Amino acid sequence: MKSSTLFALFTLVSGQSIPAEQTSQQRALFAEHRARARAQSASATPKVLEFLDSQLVRQTLRHCCEDLAEEPAESLLRRYRAEARAAELAHAFPATSIGAMWPDVTIDEVHKEPWFLNEWQAGLLQQSNFSGGPKAVNDLTQQQIYGCRPFAGTGPTWKEAAERLIYIAHNMLRLDFGSLPGFGDVTAVFNTTLVRDMVLIAPHDTGQYGMACLHEGVPGNFTPPPLNCSTWPGQVLGTLDHLDHLILPNLYMAYNTSATLPFPFNTSGNLSVRNSIRALFQRSAISKVAYEDIPPLDFWASFQFLEANLLGNPRLPESVKYLIGNFQEIFGTPEGRALQRLAAHRAWPLFWAVGSYMPFQPKQMVNTTTASNQRFADPANAANFTDAAVPAGAAATFEEVWSKIEEVRASRKLTEADVAEARRGSSACHVGPGIQTLRTWGLGLSDFGTSCLHFRMNFHVSREREREREREREREECGPRMLVDCFGPEHTGASECQHNVELQHISFCKTKSDPAECC
Repeated sequence: MKSSTLFALFTLVSGQSIPAEQTSQQRALFAEHRARARAQSASATPKVLEFLDSQLVRQTLRHCCEDLAEEPAESLLRRYRAEARAAELAHAFPATSIGAMWPDVTIDEVHKEPWFLNEWQAGLLQQSNFSGGPKAVNDLTQQQIYGCRPFAGTGPTWKEAAERLIYIAHNMLRLDFGSLPGFGDVTAVFNTTLVRDMVLIAPHDTGQYGMACLHEGVPGNFTPPPLNCSTWPGQVLGTLDHLDHLILPNLYMAYNTSATLPFPFNTSGNLSVRNSIRALFQRSAISKVAYEDIPPLDFWASFQFLEANLLGNPRLPESVKYLIGNFQEIFGTPEGRALQRLAAHRAWPLFWAVGSYMPFQPKQMVNTTTASNQRFADPANAANFTDAAVPAGAAATFEEVWSKIEEVRASRKLTEADVAEARRGSSACHVGPGIQTLRTWGLGLSDFGTSCLHFRMNFHVSREREREREREREREECGPRMLVDCFGPEHTGASECQHNVELQHISFCKTKSDPAECC
């Protein structure tokens, strides 16, 4: 055993050594940022509580989320923190390097490498050009905001690349794809327990922030969004345990009413911070709004994510919990099959996101809303890599639909109508990230009926996020006995939990004195 372990440590990847899971520089940077975050978060807490008690927030809550309208500010903040710790950490990446916007890991690298590569490591293996474009702003913001060392040359050495970070969307608004479709075809959701000491959080997409606020790396043909840069003074990052100072910058960053907005940002209409408050409380699990009932996500709110990047080289397969495929882009394609093979090879659960359709034209995109709450499980994968009771015939039905989509793609692009039909077909039967449902749906191509096929998603990979959430809830409000929704994204009390069980025919809730026993 010892000799094989030593051999693995010195294995070469395409002639390069496997980096440390976290280098000494990365550990030092994380410790430095964590200390600053602890102090800054504590300093910001009174201002956040004042904001949560403000007339602006209370009026917004009365209109969108009545169950929270009278909730004390301290309780709202505790709920926010609990949700922030439990939210998915999602990295979207391209299926292949062909046509990718910037170098990134692909299905092939995730399949064969023993750790999750960052964009610089992937670029070196793919022999990418590191000059200009998004790579320039990413390099500069990683230096200026995160404190990463500059490269000695125009591009990184293998050792320099290992010191950089992996971009992560913090999925507090519960997008079915986990991240934005524009970032890739596949999303990897990380195991928070294993990577939490790598997570450094910014209040907004740092690529946008770097271009709009630091004026760095802006491509000649690109107009950066006019962000409210003054909302994040000092650029102090956060961690999963210390992020109060990022709450207000996250809500205010995208709304700069003093700017003259160029296209396409001038199509945003009369948006304000009320919109970001509403999106936060309606789409996150802070509110009791059921996942299937949360409102659609518009283009502007889709960028309302914390950027929770990983400063390290997380190991595979254990650092990833599951994968999500973008239905619009790769369902019914060879790349989709490659994704299924990857999930099987790594023994990861695989899901598909139907509700994240985005038009290809910018003018349409900025005026589009997407359901972003339509995630379903790949049935053959679920039967093999979860303890789900997959209904008989589900895999065969899935393959029939796959074949129909293949036929459509052979003659034309998949249209919004195709995706919308899939979304309508699954609307009665889906639930949120962590609990999934499967249905036999048609896409306007063949009649597969409309009956729901529910199954129990009790897979172990999501347990730690829900246990942490339920411990927080028990301290706040639940008392010694409660019914626990162990795997869903919603905070549910006993009555709602039992009601959901009856509605969804999912029998996972049990009365326990210890919430963790439910799992």
